[in-house]
Amino acid sequence: MTITGAWGSTLTLTAQADGTTVTQVVDEDGAAGSIAPVTLASTTWAAL
Repeated sequence: MTITGAWGSTLTLTAQADGTTVTQVVDEDGAAGSIAPVTLASTTWAAL
C-alpha cells in the first residue's frame, strides 16, 4: 500500500509472508536524489 502526501512524498507499507510484519519505506520528495527513500523499522498491522 502506498500513501501519498504533499509534494510527492510517499509512505509505502509492504506486508510480509508471515501475514503480520509490515515493512515501511518513506520517500520525502518522491524522486531520486539528495533525499533518498528511508526504510523505517518494521511494524505490525495491529500496531498501524
